[in-house]
Amino acid sequence: MLPERFRSIGAKRHQDLLSARATLMAFFAATQTIHKDPRQYLGGSLVGRFKDRAGVGRELLGPETSVHVVSIIDFDTVEEDVLELKFYVVIFLEGKMIVDEDRARLRKIGTSWKIMQIGGIK
Repeated sequence: MLPERFRSIGAKRHQDLLSARATLMAFFAATQTIHKDPRQYLGGSLVGRFKDRAGVGRELLGPETSVHVVSIIDFDTVEEDVLELKFYVVIFLEGKMIVDEDRARLRKIGTSWKIMQIGGIK
């Protein structure tokens, strides 16, 4: 269903969706390296929620968890400048590979997208 919906949207929404997806992927990548801070991708009430970059990964994924795969499986337009991306993530946690499905809500602020809600964290 996703490929058909993706092809049917207009050029502006198409670019918005690709940009929001890039933000979400960069966020997950930043949770896995000490050289980037995933907090830079957060907006709204999430901005001041975490004391340090490691706290983001701990709360969202759990301690000592590594992300192996993230993929967008669906999307919804909530408002003109708000998209909700449904995704799955494959993580390695306590010796097991786990697949989890969740949602992230992103808002376009200026020319960039910020994560306003992810995995039940607002």
